[in-house]
Amino acid sequence: MSKAYQYLYCLENLMRLYIDEHPARQLIQIPSSCQKNADIRKDEELRHKWASVRTNSVLYYLDFKDLCGILSLNWTHFEQDFPSQTWITGKLEDMTRCRNLIAHNSYLHKEEQDLIAVHFNLITRQLGWNRLQSANIVTNTMPLEKGFVDGLNRFTVWTHKHASKGAEFNLEYPASLEVAPILLRTFFEQTSIKFEICFDNARIRLYPNFKTGRRLDIEEEFWFKDNVLFQIGQYDIDGDGIEELFICVQDYQERVPGGGLEIKVFKYYPPMFREHSFRSQNWELIGDFPFDSIGGEPKAYLKDASIKVPRNLRGFYFQWTYAEGQFRNTGYW
Repeated sequence: MSKAYQYLYCLENLMRLYIDEHPARQLIQIPSSCQKNADIRKDEELRHKWASVRTNSVLYYLDFKDLCGILSLNWTHFEQDFPSQTWITGKLEDMTRCRNLIAHNSYLHKEEQDLIAVHFNLITRQLGWNRLQSANIVTNTMPLEKGFVDGLNRFTVWTHKHASKGAEFNLEYPASLEVAPILLRTFFEQTSIKFEICFDNARIRLYPNFKTGRRLDIEEEFWFKDNVLFQIGQYDIDGDGIEELFICVQDYQERVPGGGLEIKVFKYYPPMFREHSFRSQNWELIGDFPFDSIGGEPKAYLKDASIKVPRNLRGFYFQWTYAEGQFRNTGYW
C-alpha cells in the first residue's frame, strides 16, 4: 500500500497548504467540532513530548474528512477554484474512504488504487499543482535524466524492468478540454508490456506493437532487457494546440553495431461527452517510425513539425515531416 499512501499523504498535506495559504485565510471558519478535536490532540502532544510536533496550524491536527467539511462551510471563499462543490467534495470523500482503510492496515484493490491516482491528478491539475509531480514524489518509476528523443516538451525514460513493474506518466492537456486523459500506465501482462490511458471514469488500451528490441524468431515477446529503454513524452507536432503522445523505444548496445529506434505518435481527439472517454476511436496512431541499422547510439530530434534521426553515416539521416494531415518522408539517404 506504499504507493497509495504516498498519493494520500501528498494530497492531504497539499490541501492543508491550499487552505492555510488561501488569500481569505483570516475569514475561514473552522467548525467547532473540528476545533475541539484539534485542541484535544494538541493537549495529548504536550503530554507525549517524545512524539513529533505537527505545526502551529490547526489544520494539521484535523483529519482528511475535516478538510472537506471546512471547504463546505466556507464554500464562498473556495468556489472560484473548483468546477463545483460536489466536484471536489465527492473526490475528497472517495479519498477519505480509501485513507481510512490504509490507516487501519487494510488492503486496497487495484481499482481503488487507480481511483486514488486519478483523483490526485485531477485535483492537482485543477489547482495548478501538476508541476509538483515532476519531482516524482508519487511515481513508481525510476526516470532517467537523459532521453534519446530530444525536443519533447516533457518526458520520462524507463528501463524495461521499471515499465514491467508498473510505471506512470502524468499527461497534460489544455484545461479547456471537457474530457482529458490523466495519465499513461504500463504493466506486464502475460507476455508483453501493456500501455493504458486513464481518465477519471474510464481506461483504454493503446497498442504500440513495437518490433525494435524484440526477438522475431519466437512467438513470445523477448526483450533484451539490459539495453532496451522506453521514452514517453508529449509534443504538439501538428500545431493544433493539443500535444501528441510519443511512445518510443531504443535498442542500443555500445559494442554492437546497428542500433534501433522506434517512435509511435498517437493523436488524441477529445470527445464531446464524458461518457465517451472509453472509446478507442478517440486515439489514432498518426506516426509509426521504426529506424534500424543506425551507426552508434540511435537518437531522434524533434523540431517544428519534423522528426529527424541521424544515421551517423556520411551525413545521411531519416526524416519525417507532418504536413497537410500526414507525415511525409523528407529524409536524406
